[in-house]
Amino acid sequence: MTSYLDDEYVSSDNSDSIYDTPLIDAMIDNNYETFLELLKDREKNNINEITELGETCLQVAILQTCDMKYIKKLIEYEVDAEEGYLLSTSNIIYLKYFTELSDDIYNYICPTTQQSLLIAACMNGSLNTVLYVFDKTHLYEEVDYNNMNCFLATAMNKNSNNIFEIMGFLINKLNHLINTTDKNGNNFLQILENNINIEKNDKIKTIIFKFLIDKGLRLNHQNKQGKNILMTILENTMKKDWKYCYDYFLFFIKQGIDLSTKDENNMNILELCLEIVNTQIDLTSKSQFSIFKNNEFQYFRKIINLIIEYKNLENQEKKLLKNFKQKVTLNNLI
Repeated sequence: MTSYLDDEYVSSDNSDSIYDTPLIDAMIDNNYETFLELLKDREKNNINEITELGETCLQVAILQTCDMKYIKKLIEYEVDAEEGYLLSTSNIIYLKYFTELSDDIYNYICPTTQQSLLIAACMNGSLNTVLYVFDKTHLYEEVDYNNMNCFLATAMNKNSNNIFEIMGFLINKLNHLINTTDKNGNNFLQILENNINIEKNDKIKTIIFKFLIDKGLRLNHQNKQGKNILMTILENTMKKDWKYCYDYFLFFIKQGIDLSTKDENNMNILELCLEIVNTQIDLTSKSQFSIFKNNEFQYFRKIINLIIEYKNLENQEKKLLKNFKQKVTLNNLI
C-alpha cells in the first residue's frame, strides 16, 4: 500500500517507521506470550515504542490492558516510571503500585502539562483515589497549564458520581477554591457544562449545581468572553436540546441569575436564544419549522416566556421578539 507525500510515493508499510509498535500491538491484543518474546530481544532502558497519539508502552499498558502484569514487566525493563504517574490515578491498584516505586510521586508535577498527581486524581479517579493522594501531598494550590487546580479539574472527570463525591470533599477541605477559574475564565459550572463525557440531562449535575451555589459559588460569574452559565449552556445547545436547556433555565432563573448580563458581543440571554434558533433552522420554511415545532419548539417558547416573566424587556428586545414572530408562519408563537 502506498501514499503520496512530497511528490514521491513512499511505502506506508515501512518497518522502520516510528509507529512500528509490535510490543504495543501485543499488549492491545492481550497476547502476553508474544509480548514476553518480544521483550527478550530488547535491551533494558531502551523500550521506546510510541503510538501515533504519542502514547508510550507504559501508558498503553495502563490505559488499554487493565492488567498489572504488563506494567510490572515494563518496569522491570526500566521504562521511565514517571510516564505512568498521572495515568495511574485512574485505578487505585495502579496508583498504589506506582507509589511503592517512588516517594516523590505525591509531589510530582508533569513538566509538559504542569499537572500534579492530585489534579490528575481529581480528573481521572474516584474519591478513594483522591483521598489516597490528598493525605500524602502538600500541592493543594497547584494549577496546570490551563490554570486548573484540583477543584476545577474535578469538573473534567468522566463520571458524574465521582465529580459529586470529590467536589464535596474538596469544598469541605479547600472552600477558598470555589470561585477560582481556568485560563479562559470559566468557573466550575462552566467547565462541567463543557464536559462532553457527562450527559446533558445527567441528574447528578443538577445536584452539583445546587450544592455549589448553596456553598457560595457566584451565580452571575462571567468568563473572559463575558458569558455566564446560561450563555455557556446556550453555546452547547443543538436542535434536540431545548428541553434540557429549559430545565436549567428554570433552575437558574429561580436561583436569581441576572438575565440582563451581556457578553463581549453586547448580547444578552434573549438575543442569544433568538440568534441560536435562527442559526439552527430556517424559520421562513414551513417544512423545517414544522419539524422543529413538533419536537422542541414548546421548550424554546417556555424559555422565552420565562425571560419575559422575569426580566423587564427593553424596547430593542421587544422589537426582536416582534421580528421573530414575523419570520415564522404561525401566529401567537410566543
